[in-house]
Amino acid sequence: VGEKDKDPRMPSPTPRLVRAPHGRPRRILGLLVVVAFIFGGAVILSTRIFGNGSADAASVTVAVTGPDQITLGDPISLTVEVKNNEHDFVRDVELFIRYPEGFKFTRAMPAPVAGVTGRWALGRLERNAGSTITVDGVLVGAIGAALSFDVVIEYRRPGFALRHTADAHFVTRIEAPGV
Repeated sequence: VGEKDKDPRMPSPTPRLVRAPHGRPRRILGLLVVVAFIFGGAVILSTRIFGNGSADAASVTVAVTGPDQITLGDPISLTVEVKNNEHDFVRDVELFIRYPEGFKFTRAMPAPVAGVTGRWALGRLERNAGSTITVDGVLVGAIGAALSFDVVIEYRRPGFALRHTADAHFVTRIEAPGV
């Protein structure tokens, strides 16, 4: 086409940019990286809010010891031991004891929360630290009856909102006097 045949109103043709063949894979890779960061952030956030789903059985432990048998009407003393086996401290630790029917609470060391004979606010337990509670009382009931003390602890891990629990049970049997 000659110079005369060109329309002055038409723009002159510009050279087309040729895209490198690797442009599309780079965009896909970039998109995958963004999706991975979003997914990773969601996983981290959910474990901080809801916990990591691991079993709590070995994290914080509770054990109850006392006599296997008790003579009707005699005093009984139980020892409750709580131990933090976590890699970090635990907070808001509370211990609850559900006493069997026929148990009369007399005292505990340390003392329970004021006005509640079966609740202790232990607060914060450092890593590998523990707490021991001694509970004294008197058991009355049918001779030969097995009476169960149920203990539950609740606690929070640092940075988690979810309360975790651990429990223990202790059973003693009432025997007749003079046996």
